[in-house]
Amino acid sequence: KCLGQKSWRELEKHKLAIAKPVYHAQVVLYQAYLELHEHPAIFTAINADTMEIYTELVPFDAVLAQRMSDRAVKVITATDAGELLPRAFHESTHFECRMCPWQDRCWRNPT
Repeated sequence: KCLGQKSWRELEKHKLAIAKPVYHAQVVLYQAYLELHEHPAIFTAINADTMEIYTELVPFDAVLAQRMSDRAVKVITATDAGELLPRAFHESTHFECRMCPWQDRCWRNPT
């Protein structure tokens, strides 16, 4: 991953699980589904400003991997049934909603 200075500092200070929980979930899902859970994964990032390289050993977290897998199944099952799951945020102006590629579908009026 390539990170700007602010994200880089957060990663150095708090480590992957806290600073970048989405990336952490991605890593443990890869470990689970590729059956690479016996040894820690190596997460690497590059500082976009300084080109410094960050590495961290990420131990397998079976509970997180299962929770994220269950969440994916829930989304896929709802999608297959034509259902929209409850929104994560109450306002379309929330910063995560504004950056989401699915905001038009999520916030459109039902027909």
